[in-house]
Amino acid sequence: MVIYNGLFLPIVLFDYLFARSAIFFKNILELEKENKQIILHKEGLFIKVYERSAYLFTKHIKEYKLTKKNYKNAKQEVVYLGFPKNSFSKIDGICKNKVFNLIKRKKNR
Repeated sequence: MVIYNGLFLPIVLFDYLFARSAIFFKNILELEKENKQIILHKEGLFIKVYERSAYLFTKHIKEYKLTKKNYKNAKQEVVYLGFPKNSFSKIDGICKNKVFNLIKRKKNR
């Protein structure tokens, strides 16, 4: 079990039907403000991890190159990492070996 700031660190996978809108980025940035979990976002053929979740992901699960991009919809720079959805089973295996819980949730936005 991995503890982060004295709390168990769950991993949450959101499955979005619509991505890249201003509301989408606003929701992500709001979720990441005081985040104590790793939040993964399914976006088409990729899974992306944003902001604080991205830093926690590279620290506790697997090291990836972080990208910083200025999104017009978010009106600020956003840090993220991404990997193909078909490699998710490998990531899921790493999470299980490190005793992380994976929580799957569906979002319609």
